[in-house]
Amino acid sequence: MRRGFSLVEVLVVIAIIAVLAAISYPIASKMIKKSNIEKNRAIAMTVERGIEDFYDEYGYFPIDVGTDEELLQSQLVDMLNTLAGNTKDLNAKGKNFISSLADAANGRSGLVYGSGDNIDSLVTSFGGQFSIILDGTYDNQIKEPSRFGDTTVKGKRSLIWCFGEEADDENA
Repeated sequence: MRRGFSLVEVLVVIAIIAVLAAISYPIASKMIKKSNIEKNRAIAMTVERGIEDFYDEYGYFPIDVGTDEELLQSQLVDMLNTLAGNTKDLNAKGKNFISSLADAANGRSGLVYGSGDNIDSLVTSFGGQFSIILDGTYDNQIKEPSRFGDTTVKGKRSLIWCFGEEADDENA
């Protein structure tokens, strides 16, 4: 009576497992990337909705910019803290307009907190930063940055975007 498997049988099983893994890796990788893109889209939509709700509540933006220029990271952080109700100067009621945003796990996908309840940044699922332009001139149109084609978007109060894992600000 034979016990166990021969070396050839074990090698055949290992080869089959390796082929299956090689076939499934690109599919799984694409699914993970698509999931990350959807997470970023959900974050951007939540922030955009928070800006809209804030504007509807107070009649002005959560940060005074005066132009349609892209927010600096420090301005973005100030705006997020205002939207979260952490600062009372522009958000007198202290209402949290972005309460559904998750905390960033391992520095990805969500809000990163510093001391106390203060927000330090908003990170993408790829570990990068979001960029935002507000309609600071209150003319119901925003001129897109030149890297996107120098067009004007009408009927929006904010533009929010981020770059994927292979791109950065300079190369997108």
